[in-house]
Amino acid sequence: IIRSILKKLNWNTRQNIGILTGLPSLEKIRVGLSVDVWLGNYTSGSQNIARICGKPGVGHMGVRMVDSKHQHIHHCTREIPIEFIKDISDASTPTGYVNYSIPWQALYKILLEVIDSIPVEYTQSTLSQTRNSE
Repeated sequence: IIRSILKKLNWNTRQNIGILTGLPSLEKIRVGLSVDVWLGNYTSGSQNIARICGKPGVGHMGVRMVDSKHQHIHHCTREIPIEFIKDISDASTPTGYVNYSIPWQALYKILLEVIDSIPVEYTQSTLSQTRNSE
C-alpha cells in the first residue's frame, strides 16, 4: 500500500519521504534522528521516532485504540481529532487490528501545522544560500 501511494507522488516529493516499516529498531532510530517531522500510527509504529528521537509529528489511530493510547509515550506528537476517524472493522476485530479511515485533508492540515511550528535555524550555509538566491 505504501509503495503504491509513493508511486503516485511526484519525484521531488518522493525524495524526501522515508518508510520505517519493517526496519530494525536501530535503523529506525538512525533515520528518525535525521528527519524534521513524521506522520505515522500513534501506537508502536511511531515509538522510535516520537519517543526515543523526540521528533515532532502527527500520529493517527483507530477510534477503538484511543482508550489504549496512554500505553505509548510520545513527545511533540499531534493527534488526528477523533471526529475525523472512522473505524472500518466489525466489533469482533481485536483493537490493534482495526482498519480505519481518515480524510487526507485532516492529515495534511495537521501535518502543515506541525511543520509550521518548527523553528527555523539559520546556519552559515543557509544564510549564504539565501543571499545567493536573491
